[in-house]
Amino acid sequence: MSVQALPGLWAESLAVSVLIWIVLLIVVLYAGRRWIEPFGIALYRGVDRLLRFSQRALRATGRHVELRQRAYLRSTERERLDHRLHRELRALHDRVNRDLGGYPVLQRAMHQQIQRLEQDYHAAEDMPPAEPPWLRTVA
Repeated sequence: MSVQALPGLWAESLAVSVLIWIVLLIVVLYAGRRWIEPFGIALYRGVDRLLRFSQRALRATGRHVELRQRAYLRSTERERLDHRLHRELRALHDRVNRDLGGYPVLQRAMHQQIQRLEQDYHAAEDMPPAEPPWLRTVA
């Protein structure tokens, strides 16, 4: 006898055979209720514990994933800010070089001008003014 022939064991109609199987199953379960009830309770408790354990594991995994996601977002934002800061500092460097690129030449020219002014000042200081010609007449 094969497994395929088992549902049609008592009748040629599949519906009648399934109905007979259901009635037999109900009778067997009713007769063994004293032994089946503790087994059912134990099965229920086992499934309950398994589901509670799964719940805790999933919550812990969820927290872990959330922490990793936050760390990833922070590192991504940090990289983006570093890139932005680097770009702005590069632009600032370019502007400073553009604006102050001629500063050494300007400083040298100003220094030379200051030296010329100081030389003129010292040259003017060494010569006393000439006496006016009328001063001898009066004295």
